[in-house]
Amino acid sequence: MADKKKFKTTFVYDGDADIGDIFADIFASKIKEKSQGINQFVPCDFYFGKTLNDLRNSLSFRFIVLLVKKKSISGEWNMSEIIVDVKNLTKQYGKQLALDNVSFRIRKGSIVGLIGPNGAGKTTIMKIMAGLAFPTGGELEMYGATDEKGLNHARTRMSFMIETPYEKERMTARENLEKQRLQKGIPDKKRIDEVLEIVNLQDTGKKIVKNFSLGMRQRLGLANALMGKPEFMVLDEPINGLDPEGIVEIRELFRKLNKEEDITMVISSHILSELSLLCTDYIFINHGQIKGIFTADELRAECSEYYQIDTDNNEKASVILTKTMGIEKFDVQETGQIRIYEKLDDIHNISKALYEGGVIPVEISRNEVNLEDYYMRKVQEG
Repeated sequence: MADKKKFKTTFVYDGDADIGDIFADIFASKIKEKSQGINQFVPCDFYFGKTLNDLRNSLSFRFIVLLVKKKSISGEWNMSEIIVDVKNLTKQYGKQLALDNVSFRIRKGSIVGLIGPNGAGKTTIMKIMAGLAFPTGGELEMYGATDEKGLNHARTRMSFMIETPYEKERMTARENLEKQRLQKGIPDKKRIDEVLEIVNLQDTGKKIVKNFSLGMRQRLGLANALMGKPEFMVLDEPINGLDPEGIVEIRELFRKLNKEEDITMVISSHILSELSLLCTDYIFINHGQIKGIFTADELRAECSEYYQIDTDNNEKASVILTKTMGIEKFDVQETGQIRIYEKLDDIHNISKALYEGGVIPVEISRNEVNLEDYYMRKVQEG
């Protein structure tokens, strides 16, 4: 059986059908309507036990399941959208493999959550992007550049806050930023006032950093990262250690920077829930390997509510769901059970349609995949 972990959507077809018509129908009514991208079609063992050889020997068949690889931030995009393109990146420290063939893309305007446990490889990726570490293998492309000179030029359009934000504890916020302005060669003194207002530190006056709360320190680090008017920010664990109020505050700031300043962001965290209301895309990583890449919509779909149905004839039940109830958002598990993701408030009519169609439900249960549980399961795979 094809590995279902790599795919998102299952299409179920009933009745005699020409192969070409089926593919045309999928392209026209399933993909273009929903603006989902296709990388490839993968024929798998069919639900009734038909094999790929059976398909080759007959142009018509009663029932087929096709799996469509999901589009994600590693999928095929308009290349003009791509800011960062990471291809098979590896990093080895002695005998320790910190990154193992890591590949992903980041598009302009996105907020990407780089999520994984401590030691998963998040900071290593960010250090390579910042030029603070060099890969053992693979390729890093940023703003179209892959050579070191080009990458360094690309970094002038970016800012990085990796590990501990740089700050002098016995200086005020303004004094810290003035020092950074001079070091970075930024001529406009007014930029200090601008960034202090953006991060809501304009009223700190003569209060020195030593007396700042953790949230204030994080916002000062962000102010420093904003001094050069970056197009792209790379932020390592910026929410770590904050209380719930501080998390909300920083999250709203990120949203503001993304929308009003048009800044693309990569934000790392080891807690998915901290970024679940913010990010447009997610990269799950553990042990230096990518464990999953999702858009926000794809992740929500993976963690949505569903009804799980088992009957005395799940083949026929699938046909009834499609033909009688008009349900498209469902899939068939490897165990044969059916999961329905739409019309959840119409379970009475679904049950009635199955019964009237000659199918007896033996199990109907409503379930929900918890976001954090799903994340933990993904990062622990393999």
